[in-house]
Amino acid sequence: MIHRLLTCSVIAAIAPFMLLSQVTIFVRTSGSDSNDGTSESTAKRTIAAAVASANSEDIIDVGEGTFAGASINKSLLLQGANANNALERWSTPTVLSSPLILNESTPGVVITFVGLQFGAVVPVGGRCPNANVTIYNCKFIGSKPLATTQTGWAELFLTASTFEAKADGTKPGSATAHTALVLGDVGVTVVRENTFKDFSMSAIDCLGSGQILRIGYNEFTNINLSKEPTHAAIRIDASGFDQEVTVENSLFTSCATSVSVSGTISGKTVSVQRNSFRKTPVGSVAIRNLAPTALDATCNAFNVQQREREKPLDPKQVTASVRKLLTGAVTFSPTNLDATDSNGESIGFEPDNQKGCDATLSE
Repeated sequence: MIHRLLTCSVIAAIAPFMLLSQVTIFVRTSGSDSNDGTSESTAKRTIAAAVASANSEDIIDVGEGTFAGASINKSLLLQGANANNALERWSTPTVLSSPLILNESTPGVVITFVGLQFGAVVPVGGRCPNANVTIYNCKFIGSKPLATTQTGWAELFLTASTFEAKADGTKPGSATAHTALVLGDVGVTVVRENTFKDFSMSAIDCLGSGQILRIGYNEFTNINLSKEPTHAAIRIDASGFDQEVTVENSLFTSCATSVSVSGTISGKTVSVQRNSFRKTPVGSVAIRNLAPTALDATCNAFNVQQREREKPLDPKQVTASVRKLLTGAVTFSPTNLDATDSNGESIGFEPDNQKGCDATLSE
């Protein structure tokens, strides 16, 4: 079971929308765009019509069923039928059949999308300088990649959502999406408390530019099914990121290369710490560093064999097993090896403190 709670960061992100003067505009499959949208009985039919009639910082409430996306040209909260419901308890969803695109003519908007499901479409995009975008409690099922490159957004906060490569009804073992996210060209990007499953290539590709990129408390399962060495669950070209690139407190299971880092990493904070790498396929590695300088990858749990029957293995043997899971210049000691996940059913990996390793994610 996946346990989800709204974090303080999410609450802070949606706080600007909690205004006494804001109006809720309803959109339903039974509605008509000639209605005023102020109640469910007078709902509009399309999101585009609701956006056109909304004032900045209003709420657009979209019901169950399938709806076309729209161009977004003002600050809004757009919520689906399952907004704030735990993902495993969703009922009939609000499904978007075309993208939600931010409009370049209205820079600096503050947008929140919650409780929406995206099918085999580009979910969200659009160049919009200095936009602040929050996406949480959403499902991406067989979707095309959510790409932020060339968007010019100021901030993206993506949390409490699930990304699955397989669309509903596809055959077992078949992946219909290769990549979930293509990140870059955003000032601050935070990807936290999400799950990624069954992508044939990289789940997250990070390129382009930005100041801060933080990927933490996520879970990746069966990523890089093609086992191509050029792909990874998270693939990062750090050259364009100015201040910080971190991959922390995440759980990687059956991923053919979990994290791959390339580009310039000196002169900034670049680290892969406090993660757990489990069931790494034979012939694959957990961390690949293609950068010319050493990567900080301390305090990770590599889950290598430490005992043979009842006898502990020699520490040199354990270290050798860890080294086989690393490529390039990687500083990996101290390690948590097979540390216990102490955050229970919550998303991500929070190891028990041991050997000087701090389990707390940097904020």
